[in-house]
Amino acid sequence: MGFLEVIGGRMGVAAELQSVWQQEARSLVGCLEAALASGNATDVVFAAHRVKSALSVFRTAATDVAAKMEQRARVGRLGAAAALMDKLFTSSKECEQAMVDMLSPDTGN
Repeated sequence: MGFLEVIGGRMGVAAELQSVWQQEARSLVGCLEAALASGNATDVVFAAHRVKSALSVFRTAATDVAAKMEQRARVGRLGAAAALMDKLFTSSKECEQAMVDMLSPDTGN
């Protein structure tokens, strides 16, 4: 089930979620980055879980990346979690762009 199906095709809800995501995404990813830099596995698990939860409604690759980061941190593999940071940045940007494209009047939606 895709994002629009999850929200029942309501474009107003999609626009609101996109706005909230843009405001929160950088903060959440920044917290995850700081947690990784601190080397505290508990903080990384918590931060990765927050990112995963925020992304879950969009059901994108970024959600899966955040979940993998959380799983790796849970077992103390912080280096393996940190290795996914670039992929998280890329996939979250792709998610953000997909939302912008979906809501753009030029796409006919």
